[in-house]
Amino acid sequence: MSDVPEGPVGYVVEPCRIFISDTHVSGGIGLDPDPGKFPYEWCTRTDMARLVAFLKWVASRGEVQELVLLGDVFDNWTFPVDMKPPTLDWIISSDHAKPFVNAVNAVAEVMPVIYMPGNHDITMTPQILSVWMPKVVFGGPGTEDSFFASSRLRGEHGHAHALFCSGDPAHDEGLPLGYFISRLASTADRDTGGHNITRQEIVRDILDAVEKDDLGRGVLDAICSRAGLCDDTVIAMPDDIWNGTTLTVGDVGHLYAGLFTQWEKRHGVVAAVLAITAELNELEACAMPMFARGGTNAVIMGHTHRAMAHEHAIPFLGTSAYVNAGCWSNNTPTATWVEQVKDEEDGRKRTSLKVMGCSGVDDDGNLLGISQVFPTVVAK
Repeated sequence: MSDVPEGPVGYVVEPCRIFISDTHVSGGIGLDPDPGKFPYEWCTRTDMARLVAFLKWVASRGEVQELVLLGDVFDNWTFPVDMKPPTLDWIISSDHAKPFVNAVNAVAEVMPVIYMPGNHDITMTPQILSVWMPKVVFGGPGTEDSFFASSRLRGEHGHAHALFCSGDPAHDEGLPLGYFISRLASTADRDTGGHNITRQEIVRDILDAVEKDDLGRGVLDAICSRAGLCDDTVIAMPDDIWNGTTLTVGDVGHLYAGLFTQWEKRHGVVAAVLAITAELNELEACAMPMFARGGTNAVIMGHTHRAMAHEHAIPFLGTSAYVNAGCWSNNTPTATWVEQVKDEEDGRKRTSLKVMGCSGVDDDGNLLGISQVFPTVVAK
């Protein structure tokens, strides 16, 4: 008999698939900064303890049939510009990440585990995964619009729809502009301790003041201003991204000039406009065209760090559901995940989605505060 909690009162145990996103596991370097500086990595030790307890709980639950990791599982973006970041291999092998890697591997011993990369782990490859998580299935490159599919359900991180976070086909390795934005913001996090410089806020502030192709340059300038940096600021690169090439903020601005036009040519006007909407954390709008096409009636994303669950009545197509899995980082008070149950109602197949959450871990390493965060949504 397992000593882990069975769930909240009224919790129905049914065969299910679990989706989790945005754990942002890194190497722990930024958790103990130099005197006068502040932590800048996102997966804290408290986050890690809760995450490992959750994975142990998942492995113990016989009704869970599959675990899907929806991106930003690891994080090699959140490092200040003046330090040479570690490689993704180093991060995964670090003492900080090891409990998580071991816990995922333990889950993979008892059920299928699928890994869909996001933007903060966009450099994850099947080769790297096979070394450290040999039984975890690689779901597709983060530089492309890779997604998990089961019947009419689609699961993905969501970054592929966002202007600054999707793989950029114009540059080596498809590295998004958002990588450099995150490096600049991490510098400010370390030096000011605020963790309050978000590209969403800046995009919202400057959207009406600049042309669409100047948006990336505007965000770079705004973050540099808040962080006390400039065009001559040097950005040290890790050995596993662009071969460790060193470049400046000004170089980045030049490399990604015309980003919106490139997006528009590749994806079309509607998708390009939605790509700006996605930068404002409005990913739900990007799911609506999927519903309208009729092949998908349930979409699960991450990326925004905001859990949500909504139903949409689509004329002639039935009811569709959009759910966001939320996050497990930055000491979020409630870490969340999604549980999918498939059944039938009046002979018609349907998918029920529940956003579940937990608050912490007790002294014995068991999850605390397990509850359903939003009412169940149904796609049928």
